[in-house]
Amino acid sequence: MPPSCLICEQSADSVTRLCENCNAFIRQSRQQQLKPGCQSPQRCLRCAVDLDSGLSDGALHCAQCIKQPPRFHCCVTATSYNPITGKLINQLKHHSKLSATLPIAANMVEAIQSHYAHSADTIDLVIPVPLHIDRLRQRGFNQANEIAKPICKALGLKLAFNLCERRFDNPPQQQAGLAARHKNLRGAFIVNADVKGKYIAIVDDVVTTGATANAVTKSLLDAGAARCDIWCFSRTPRKQ
Repeated sequence: MPPSCLICEQSADSVTRLCENCNAFIRQSRQQQLKPGCQSPQRCLRCAVDLDSGLSDGALHCAQCIKQPPRFHCCVTATSYNPITGKLINQLKHHSKLSATLPIAANMVEAIQSHYAHSADTIDLVIPVPLHIDRLRQRGFNQANEIAKPICKALGLKLAFNLCERRFDNPPQQQAGLAARHKNLRGAFIVNADVKGKYIAIVDDVVTTGATANAVTKSLLDAGAARCDIWCFSRTPRKQ
């Protein structure tokens, strides 16, 4: 029997683990990077948040990145966060369905190749956003690391999963505002290896406010890394 779709539970393709409709929805979401008939991106070139086409007036960056740019150089996302992409992430993160890494990583690889003009060989190292050891023991795996494995294999990049460590387990971030998230994450990450002059890609499943990505980036730049980019499957819209 064919496997069930990870999102809607209908019959799925054995490779993508998604049904035709769910796979098409995610691919369409990934491919909608440009406004129809316009060369301006739909996303902020720095943090990848969706730009409001009615308010951006052709802007390349969101107001927050103009006012206070993040430490990371750019964020490359495969999709926008919505109920469909959220269900796929939830299956991996909270139901331990590691097969969800297949469509997640495949869409991220295509987005990454498109962003770097089909070659990401300028990246020296790839690291997953670290989990605290207590959270890792509870979950049994780091979803960011599981996503990063097939990405690195597809792109021929080095995965350094122990390079960065989470020093303490922060309070749940979902309901925290941006300022609170930054405060919660202050000093949360330490670097365990020489990264001087390295160009590093940081992999995560979802970027919400960018606070975690910024905190990991800060620890790497403070340790001497030359540049950090963020790679994620899904980027949440900014609250108005």
